[in-house]
Amino acid sequence: MVLISMNTPRILKKKDATKPLVTQSEVTSVLICSAILAATFLGLFSGFNRYLARYEQASDIPKVFFQDRNLASNMGNKNGKWLYGKVLSVGDGDNFNFYHMPGGILGGWGLIRSEPQLKLNMIKNQAKKTSRSTQNNDNLLTSAWKLISGNSELKTTKKSNNKKHKKPKTTSPNNRQAKTIAWYNDLYNNWFTDKTTSSYFMSLPIYYVNNYKHKTISVRLCGIDAPERSHFGSKAQPFSDEAMNFLKHTLLNKKLYIKPLEIDRYGRCVARVLYRDNFLSKQKDISLEMLKLGLATTFESKGKIDFDGQEEIYKKAELESKKKKRGMWRLKKLESPAEFKRKLREAK
Repeated sequence: MVLISMNTPRILKKKDATKPLVTQSEVTSVLICSAILAATFLGLFSGFNRYLARYEQASDIPKVFFQDRNLASNMGNKNGKWLYGKVLSVGDGDNFNFYHMPGGILGGWGLIRSEPQLKLNMIKNQAKKTSRSTQNNDNLLTSAWKLISGNSELKTTKKSNNKKHKKPKTTSPNNRQAKTIAWYNDLYNNWFTDKTTSSYFMSLPIYYVNNYKHKTISVRLCGIDAPERSHFGSKAQPFSDEAMNFLKHTLLNKKLYIKPLEIDRYGRCVARVLYRDNFLSKQKDISLEMLKLGLATTFESKGKIDFDGQEEIYKKAELESKKKKRGMWRLKKLESPAEFKRKLREAK
């Protein structure tokens, strides 16, 4: 054992002299592994920035989204670059604040990345109408029900001379009649009433409250101009509140897609917006829907306007709602939002 320990340094010196501590193949393998790790890290970083990085405001959107807008390959629902996200607030009849959620569920939203939530709006339930109030309704279904069931006011009641034997009044038939009439009224309102009136738009419930706590992209709907609300002491246009109420009812807290078209002079992202009423429904263009209901006009400007190839469809929908006098087209003297804003600028 002593002899072996004394000879160990000599053996090591011989080994060191004949063979190097690190061979050329080992150096090559280390360099290759380092290059692979660096490439993988750079690829993940660039992939995250390209597909999973969140744009907090309109200025963060890359210029690639706005390039080659004149090409036919970038027009339409299935072409171009789209952003997925959630509507957190609505400030006017033609704009809202959009929270970008890249990748959706695959991007980890709701699982790894927290999704912003909106508070429920405390909607006051309307008191149930009594049988007297329901009898005062003059629609066709109510009057038909009165003829079938008979009106209690038309029936003559015999008064008994002996008050002791007078039977107590029972309210169950009246309650049943009131509930039945209310059900028929709801059916009538849902199927036969005109859904383009001011009262209808203002009666639409708003289920959520605006959330301003997060950084969002300010989105301006493309191709349309909604009536102007009161700003800095100016008067509001007719149907301006109706347009905003409809937009809140339709888009607030909804997940949808936007296609950025340009950045306007106010720093907003002018975009085309597609949404669904529910999971099974078809995609709808919110600009087109507002034109159909008479809540907006096609956008007018001296410069070039990007309609994303939908200009003819938009103008056709506007002409149809104008002929059928929907929404703002019911007014005898209609001033377009473009004319209204022009007069405001001249007054200043």
